[in-house]
Amino acid sequence: MTSGWNFRGSCRGSRVALSALALLAAALLPPLLAAEEAATLDDLLQAVLALEAEIPPSAPPKPWLGVNLAEIYDHLVITRVSPESPVERAGLRVGDIVVSVAGVSVATMERFYRETWGLGTAGVVVPLKVLQKSALIDVSVQSLDRYRYYKFPVD
Repeated sequence: MTSGWNFRGSCRGSRVALSALALLAAALLPPLLAAEEAATLDDLLQAVLALEAEIPPSAPPKPWLGVNLAEIYDHLVITRVSPESPVERAGLRVGDIVVSVAGVSVATMERFYRETWGLGTAGVVVPLKVLQKSALIDVSVQSLDRYRYYKFPVD
């Protein structure tokens, strides 16, 4: 299905396209605009994000943990933890190494996401084994729908 507006005036297509458009505009336009125009752009971005929130997803949302990973020497190292995210609430930190998801060894991001997403939809508990400092710990992380986490307030 292509993105766009149908003849009835309702949106069809990808919420990802709206997100990408909003992020691209937010990144590229403000330095080129005067202060008043930048404020107007912010209002426009808020409207786009509000519209995006109203578009039903085409598939159930995947579990989101709020973590960025890097593959370093056959290990998955946490490089970023989103504030107030599921992994932050579970006590994970930058530098921790994810060893397994639901008992399955993960050394690549592809394997990490296949195992995480294979557990179910957003809201599922994701069991992780993590090397934190010198201790191997088991952590249960309550996943979220990332679109709910990244909601922007709309006036």
